[in-house]
Amino acid sequence: MNVPLDLEGGEIIADFLWRAPRLIVETDGRQFHGTAIAFENDRRRDQRLVLAGWRVIRCTWRQVVDEPNELVGTLRALLHS
Repeated sequence: MNVPLDLEGGEIIADFLWRAPRLIVETDGRQFHGTAIAFENDRRRDQRLVLAGWRVIRCTWRQVVDEPNELVGTLRALLHS
């Protein structure tokens, strides 16, 4: 959780990171990611991570709270693919 990554253009803090499968999961709540500026920044961040060879998956706080089993299933499938 909250793992710093040094990328070209500066450091990024990943919400959740698995190094071997090069998977990053970002959890986005409306409070911090619901503005137009946050939306733009999130896309730019994803682009930088993908260029650096990472897969980026975004999930909502609602998914974490209300659909944890579905989210776990998705993450398991991604980690084993």
